[in-house]
Amino acid sequence: MIFRRLLLRFFKFVFYIALVWFSFAILYLSLPSPVPNDDSITASLQSGQIITRVFRVDTFFLYTDSSPSVQQARSTGKMNFIMQFEHSRDPQSRISNLAFGGGSNPLLENFHDVIYDPVGPRIPYHNFTLRNSDQEKGVWLSPPIELSIPAADMDGIVPPWIATADAAKLYWLVNQDSADMTFRIRRVDSENIVEVWADGFLWSDYPEGGRIPANTTTNGLKPLVSIRLHGADAPPSFEFPPLPASSSPGIMYPVRLALLLFLLPIGAIALLISFPLSGIFHALIEIVVFLLNVAALGVVCAAAYGVYWWIKNERPSLTVSDVREGVDTVLASARARGASAQSPDEVIFDPEAQNEADTPDNTGKEAKS
Repeated sequence: MIFRRLLLRFFKFVFYIALVWFSFAILYLSLPSPVPNDDSITASLQSGQIITRVFRVDTFFLYTDSSPSVQQARSTGKMNFIMQFEHSRDPQSRISNLAFGGGSNPLLENFHDVIYDPVGPRIPYHNFTLRNSDQEKGVWLSPPIELSIPAADMDGIVPPWIATADAAKLYWLVNQDSADMTFRIRRVDSENIVEVWADGFLWSDYPEGGRIPANTTTNGLKPLVSIRLHGADAPPSFEFPPLPASSSPGIMYPVRLALLLFLLPIGAIALLISFPLSGIFHALIEIVVFLLNVAALGVVCAAAYGVYWWIKNERPSLTVSDVREGVDTVLASARARGASAQSPDEVIFDPEAQNEADTPDNTGKEAKS
């Protein structure tokens, strides 16, 4: 009796947990994914916040580019890569710095350590000063800057209607893939512009950077971010490529992330518990199928033995002549039924003979006789 009560309470507990889990899962799937506008991204950067930007690999590392840096960046086969940017400004010197790279959220690293293996040290940033070159005015290109950048797709636990940036970050939360990507920093002193570019064939003629021709064509490519300097009295402005080339997570991303952090551990525990249960269920199914096969074989064997026993004990002794006589009897009966089914013979009517029979002479002869 006590065991029955405990078992009932256990099933109630499991039911309530499953109900809460499915409710949170429905909320996770139904949340909208509004994309923030560029003004809010610029304001966040100018205020010193870290912003995350998701870029399309095909837009910045072209598949037609056979340079080693591009092939290395595309080695994971993922559709997107995730970068973080942080702007800082010294209040005394009023000098601005920009750090960019593939740094990840420590909270996600700790969560990943619990579920999977440790991911190692935090991915470093590259930090540089936002100011014009101290050298002669012109267009300057930095040496290659190689960083480990998170790479992500938009499938798996992410439904297709979630915005690209949200989907890529949630995908990376589970898979945590990364690729070594190379970047360049270009300074255009005459326009007070500093840009971060993906490395590739476009810059292959300048392996060590340095001053480059001002009329260098970019073949329609765009930088990852373009920073316009406004002097020491004002913070710089930032411009990122619009959708679909790049985007940032929406304001609902933290809510969806919190829901996923709740859903994943419980789902993983349920999956671990379901493995032995599914094994037991599979074993029971195999046993039932085996018993049904044995029963079917038994029925076939019993039927075969019954036929054998009847042939051996109950079958009448018949000879060839008996069989022939029986066949002849059946054939004769069939012929008789066929003959009886035919119509009677037709009577032929002859009018001349009838007239001769009706003449007076014949009538007198019949009377005399």
